[in-house]
Amino acid sequence: MDNGKIGLFIKKLRLKNNMSQNDLAEKIPTDRSAISKWECGKALPNSTTILRLCEIFEVSIDELLCGEFKTEENSKEFKSIYLRIYDEKNKYNYNLKKVSKALLISLIILAIFIILFFCQYFFKTYDSVKVYNVESDSKNVYLTDGIFVLTRGNIYFRLGNINGIDNEDIIKQVLYYKKNNNKDIIYEITSSKDRLIIDSIKYKKYFKIINNKPNFDNLYLDIYTSASVITLNLSLSEDYSNMELFHQEWK
Repeated sequence: MDNGKIGLFIKKLRLKNNMSQNDLAEKIPTDRSAISKWECGKALPNSTTILRLCEIFEVSIDELLCGEFKTEENSKEFKSIYLRIYDEKNKYNYNLKKVSKALLISLIILAIFIILFFCQYFFKTYDSVKVYNVESDSKNVYLTDGIFVLTRGNIYFRLGNINGIDNEDIIKQVLYYKKNNNKDIIYEITSSKDRLIIDSIKYKKYFKIINNKPNFDNLYLDIYTSASVITLNLSLSEDYSNMELFHQEWK
């Protein structure tokens, strides 16, 4: 359909009936700006308004949609008007289906990317941090506040506080793995102070990790005093692991 031709025809009919745009707008009823848009070919009236215009101007729907009065000369064009409307409708439906299909495919691709992102995030973060308490086998001399943190990248270890003995009496501390009566020393310090060890999961310079778990078998601490050497067999107890799918707020 020719918007411009239809608009000029509406204007011609309005002027023929001695109506202003305001007069026609009141009869329909609609806004005057809508009349202006139709007559300029910028928009077309909807089906209900077309029926109302045909009633006001006493013309047929064919004449209004063709933008001219029906004559013998243009009768063939009038016959084809509904075919053109049908073709335009089919074209619109076809384009709408193409857009809908493209939109659906885009949404599916977006959903796949989102799922892959969350899967990757889940596998990288789930059970990626484990926190252990460091404990000893002796009841007389024992450790408190010792901590072992295992992440995907690093290991963080702090022995904690030595209790049951005067720290001023401690001359030296030796942390080591014992294997076949040999000592694989992790560190040796000549004081009672604690020390933070940062180890790499990749290189495992200090600690042994087996199946993503720290191996504390045969891990010992020798505490040297002026009077004796106290040996503690160390162990771990798991305190925390981020294995929850959803974070729980503290109450």
